[in-house]
Amino acid sequence: MVKLFDELDPVIPVTEDLDVAEERNKPPKGYPQDREAYAIPDKYLFPIDTKEHIRAAVSMFSRHQFESDEEKREAARRIINSAKQHGIEIGKDTEVMKASKA
Repeated sequence: MVKLFDELDPVIPVTEDLDVAEERNKPPKGYPQDREAYAIPDKYLFPIDTKEHIRAAVSMFSRHQFESDEEKREAARRIINSAKQHGIEIGKDTEVMKASKA
């Protein structure tokens, strides 16, 4: 089984024999198993369990196609809360901060 990098969604690896929807029913290998460690828990998207993951989530946030404004707002809030817990400041002009107030 060969894993490929999906440029549109770098958090989730895509495999040749599984479609993306099926793959999102479980976290990627090597990533947190707890759904609460993700900004979008039901899809295991944007891990926010480490400083590196939080920074990556902030960086990739504006590139993601959210299903709804509510999903975007909730993901932003989860990223911000996790950043605060890890001592990370998020700039007020970032998409994450803007989305959390929408």
